[in-house]
Amino acid sequence: MDNYQAVEQAIDFREALVALIVPRDFAGRVESGRPAMVQLIVDGSDSNTATIAMGYAEAVAFTYSQEMIIRRTQRSGSRFPPSPLISDHGLVQCDLQSRNYLIPGSLR
Repeated sequence: MDNYQAVEQAIDFREALVALIVPRDFAGRVESGRPAMVQLIVDGSDSNTATIAMGYAEAVAFTYSQEMIIRRTQRSGSRFPPSPLISDHGLVQCDLQSRNYLIPGSLR
C-alpha cells in the first residue's frame, strides 16, 4: 500500500487488523546505525484483539532490534551491547467520534 488512505480503508472494511508502515530509507538507516522508525497502525475497535496484535508486533520489533544491536556490537568488537530501544506512542482515532470505539466495546 502506498498511502494512508488505503491503510485506513483496509482497516475500516476489516481487510486488515494492523498495518506496518516502513519508510523507504529504513534499511539504509539501520545499516548506517541511525535511528530507524516504523509505524504500526492497529484497529482498536476490539481492544483485546488490538492488544494481542500490538504484543506480537512489539515482540518482533524487540527481537529485530536485539539482532541488529548484536551484529553492530560484534562488528565494533565491543563486549557489552547496549539495550535495544523500543518506544511506542499510542494515538487515538483521528476524527474522535466516540461511536467508533464506545459502541463496539459495549456490544461485546
